[in-house]
Amino acid sequence: QLSDLERPATIPSAMDPDLPLDEIVKATAKRRGRTTSGAARGRGAARGRANGRGRTTAGRTAGKSARSGDFTPKPRTFPGHTHLNGASLDDIAAADESQRTLKVSKETNVKKLAGSIKYIVGVAGSPPTALAGGASAVNQAVKAIAIARADLTVDDEEPADILVQPTFDGGSVRCALEMTRVKPIADEMETEDFLVKATSDPYKVAGAIAGRLRDGERIGVLSKGDDAVFKTVQALAVSRRYLEEDSIDVKFAPRFVNLEDDAGTPSTYVHFAVLGRKPRH
Repeated sequence: QLSDLERPATIPSAMDPDLPLDEIVKATAKRRGRTTSGAARGRGAARGRANGRGRTTAGRTAGKSARSGDFTPKPRTFPGHTHLNGASLDDIAAADESQRTLKVSKETNVKKLAGSIKYIVGVAGSPPTALAGGASAVNQAVKAIAIARADLTVDDEEPADILVQPTFDGGSVRCALEMTRVKPIADEMETEDFLVKATSDPYKVAGAIAGRLRDGERIGVLSKGDDAVFKTVQALAVSRRYLEEDSIDVKFAPRFVNLEDDAGTPSTYVHFAVLGRKPRH
């Protein structure tokens, strides 16, 4: 159980978990007097701190270094990235950007992964890319990034933040979550944020996201559980394709929020602050 989440708040009626996404979009458009599908801006709010400081290893115990002379990491490829299987965090941090990766599975310890991300940021000055396959692994990666963000943004010496860009390997469930270090961003949750569920259509969600980003707005997305988080990441990846001709790239910043449904039952959600940015050349 993750601690130090923000105090419970009630899910606004526009985000009723029993409503399908299409009805949420229609309700939002009606209130705003728009006919385009969409929903929400997302900017700053309470953040929680998490454990995970100190040196950890990626997939192995500390001290098993690729430079030790008795071990050679075996690379595993992903389009644009190579994972040095079994390498230490020091070796991953010292690798070039295409090899600065952490592999994530459904069994990955979220807090340890968050600690690995923070350690690499401290050593290399920039975060790694998380390589995950399947809904459970993607959810673990997103949660770890949320924890790492919470700690990095409150660093007394040099506060920083992380933005994430998702890319899928063709039609498979393998996803690269490319992280970028930035200055702390604002990511408040608002009443018109999307609620994406396990049954949501990621292509419809992607269309709604793209429509709002074309209007220059920030968007917030809430999701809970492996499948819902996976659908959200899928939608964000698809929205990148929808916005290619507009020269808008899509990145997100996840964090945890504690909310109550209409029955008063508290639950933890992942809030995605979605930003549309012009790609760097």
